[in-house]
Amino acid sequence: ASEFNRMAEQLSQSYTDLESKVAFRTTALAHTSSALEEKARQVESLNEQLRANLAELESRNDDAQRASAAKTRFLAIASHDLRQPMHTISLLVGIVRERNRVEEMGDLLRKIQVCVEMMERLFDGLLDITRLDAGVVNVMPVDCDISEILYRIELQYSSLASNKGIALRVRKPHVFVRSDPILLERIIGNLVSNAVRYTDKGGILVGCRRVGSSLQVMVIDSGRGISAEFLETVFDEFVQLPGQSEGFREGLGLGLSIVRRSADLLGHKVSVRSRVAVGSTFLIEMPRSDTQGGRVLIPPANVDHDRIFGAFAVVIDDDAENRFSMKELLIQWGCHVVDADSPKRAIEALTGHLRVPDLIVSDLALRARESGFDAVKQIRELTGDPIPAIIVTGDLTQKPGEHDPASSIWIIHKPVNPIRFRHLVERILVVTAEATQ
Repeated sequence: ASEFNRMAEQLSQSYTDLESKVAFRTTALAHTSSALEEKARQVESLNEQLRANLAELESRNDDAQRASAAKTRFLAIASHDLRQPMHTISLLVGIVRERNRVEEMGDLLRKIQVCVEMMERLFDGLLDITRLDAGVVNVMPVDCDISEILYRIELQYSSLASNKGIALRVRKPHVFVRSDPILLERIIGNLVSNAVRYTDKGGILVGCRRVGSSLQVMVIDSGRGISAEFLETVFDEFVQLPGQSEGFREGLGLGLSIVRRSADLLGHKVSVRSRVAVGSTFLIEMPRSDTQGGRVLIPPANVDHDRIFGAFAVVIDDDAENRFSMKELLIQWGCHVVDADSPKRAIEALTGHLRVPDLIVSDLALRARESGFDAVKQIRELTGDPIPAIIVTGDLTQKPGEHDPASSIWIIHKPVNPIRFRHLVERILVVTAEATQ
């Protein structure tokens, strides 16, 4: 009985302890439930704030996209509209230089021409760096023949080198690479332009070398060179090296920065080796393509300065000032010129001539949604001859041969330098004459 009573007391105590624990757990559970409800309210509040933030972010993203689109449109319009007056000024200076025979005025006009060329370089550099910053440069890699790109480089810069008294040699192997031909041509062109600018004697060699599955394009000059301490920073923006820069005359120091940024977009490697007073070597490495063959371009012909005299040219441009400037420049060189503001009027004017034109020079964007390519096609159909043509445009996305690789159409960008333009016209006429013989 005593043991039974003791067990009953223990059970009673256990029951009391259990009730105490249940009460404690119930209280704790109530507190936890309240805390969870508070957390749930906080989470809901955070969700509402997050939804509001997401809505605001979407609104800002839309604003950013609209701003980016507006910036892209502005850059396109600025590129075209700013190039127009610079193009006209450059042609007019060329006309005045051709007509002037006074030595003192000739020196003054040469200085004006130098200033115009500096404006062109500054404008191109600023516009290019702005386009890269805005992220509006579209990269479209294709299999392209490096010889065609180097052919155009030689055509564009050989006269500049010759006028400075230095030799420009361009070796053009028929090797296909994977790259964007427009952007690659601008990269190599910037390097060759820099080489011409900073080389006072000797010459420049542009060549290629196979390295494994890649191709290296080398621009080698015998210029002023770069000291070792500046080799790491030479590709930075606004870098002007001591002893090489003459302030505004040498630009803003954007050329090599544009080269590096453009090469990064293409995934190409750019490097430099240089020694002061010996020269520099810039290398661009890109992947080779398995594509074989391709059309062989006619190598640049020797310039015949008499070939342009007496040539018959058609000038088409809906901008009266540009049309007048181009017409007067060609007349000054001894050409016979028919000019019109549309393909239709050009054809009407040509019906009164028995002679087939030797050259067509047309602006790309004409009125009534017509283009310079339309004008070339219509005049060729009228005459039945594949007349060589030059398309002038401020649209940098255009490249030679883009619309009809088999046709003799050269595309040049505004503003047009009269000296380089004459050099191009003379070469085109010589190549055309040799092809018909």
